Amino acid sequence: MISFIKKIFLPNFLRSYSADISRIHSLLDLLVALYIFSRGNTEFSLFYYLTLNSFLLICLRTLQKSFRNFSSRRIIYEITLVYLITSFVTFFINTIFIKDFIDSFFNYIFLKNVWFYIYLILTHFITRVLLKSYRKKGGNTRSILIWGDYNSSKKVINNIVNSKWLGFNIKAWFSPEENVDNSKIISYKGGFEEMKNWLKNNYVDSVIIASDNHDLRKVISFFGNTSLNVYYLPNWSDSTMKLSISNIGNQRIFSIWESNQLPFVLLI
Repeated sequence: MISFIKKIFLPNFLRSYSADISRIHSLLDLLVALYIFSRGNTEFSLFYYLTLNSFLLICLRTLQKSFRNFSSRRIIYEITLVYLITSFVTFFINTIFIKDFIDSFFNYIFLKNVWFYIYLILTHFITRVLLKSYRKKGGNTRSILIWGDYNSSKKVINNIVNSKWLGFNIKAWFSPEENVDNSKIISYKGGFEEMKNWLKNNYVDSVIIASDNHDLRKVISFFGNTSLNVYYLPNWSDSTMKLSISNIGNQRIFSIWESNQLPFVLLI
């Protein structure tokens, strides 16, 4: 009975209410941060709390994004960075607003407010580790359709198969190549027309386009008329590339390589 409830109820609950859970978690983060960094005092001015609240919302925003694709080390890094930035900002806010605030920066971060870091580890790292373990067992998965040539699609599929903690399930693979040997790769379903017909009776959460074929514009145009999440993986990309979006005027461009910036620069 318990296994049945886990199999039926929990995945649907996480999928249906993930946005609400994230909002509640974010509100809890803010309330805990306000209490810890203001020392729980209620005697300060309203302007102080509005200022502190505004900056905390900015600092904690990073924790609202999905960490599904992050390794455990990357998650700890993100949490630690958020804690240090939050401490840095609130230290100077308290210095400005509280007349009798006398504290060393080291003492403020590593002794007095370390409870907030422990809170973040418990609520953001451990919960995500548990979610990864749950996804390894097949829970809370997201279905994926892949469109691409054999070599590019194989890279994506191998990464998904070898990283079950990501929680992705490949439902189908379609290719612009003809006469693909179905034994070479899992879930091969056919070409473009077969993909259009398959989607009439099947649903996936996301689509990954892993092809630079001459029909790429037609494929992108087709998926642009759907409500699916669509991602593009160029076959020339590698792990050293940034591949983020930049702009020149109103023209969107790929940022392939950029000079690294310190996180604190983004706050200035």
